[in-house]
Amino acid sequence: MAGVIIRMNSKKFLKKFVEDKDVILQDFNYVLASDEINSDNSHQNVVRARALIPKTVDIGLKINGEYQKYYENYMEYLASPEPLHLLVTMVAGVINSDLNVVLLCSKSEDDHAYLDMIDEFLQKNFGICAYTYDQYNENKDKCKEIKDLVKTKKAMVSAINYLKKAQAENQKLQDKKDKVRVKAELKEMKKKELKEICKEYNIKFNKDDEKKEIIKKILKAMF
Repeated sequence: MAGVIIRMNSKKFLKKFVEDKDVILQDFNYVLASDEINSDNSHQNVVRARALIPKTVDIGLKINGEYQKYYENYMEYLASPEPLHLLVTMVAGVINSDLNVVLLCSKSEDDHAYLDMIDEFLQKNFGICAYTYDQYNENKDKCKEIKDLVKTKKAMVSAINYLKKAQAENQKLQDKKDKVRVKAELKEMKKKELKEICKEYNIKFNKDDEKKEIIKKILKAMF
């Protein structure tokens, strides 16, 4: 047995899930993949996850009838670091901590079917379903079974390693941008100010160093 992920829109949530006598609401964590469902952030078991919402430009594709392109773009987007991090966190919670998750969007947002696509993505990549309320209600215990736990854990570890690598690459890129920015700021300073920075951070320099040499030493110490 593990936890479970259930997907539904806000109407189904209020009409069915909340009224389900077998459901203990406090036993679930609520992930709001929505721009339309409000939360006052007062509940620890409620998390807003806007990163799971399709991009506006992709929703435009669906509205214009380009369903296949919309589907392809969103599935590709789910594999990118920010949404994938959220999904991996949910999967890890389900299999490691018996976490019960309700994935929510509004009734109108449900027309874009992205919770269904999240279910497909989870099944394809992790062997875990995001069940509808009706599926869950039909057999609650069955929904908490993982078909191949070993395979699911391997997929989760692989995804975590990918995210770590992506984070490291992003950090390198950010460091590079920061270095360019700091270098530009240092160039605007007087030599006396640069020496003060060196003294403050114990950066060794020679009294006869040119300004560009002092900047180089500061940058080396910082990056």
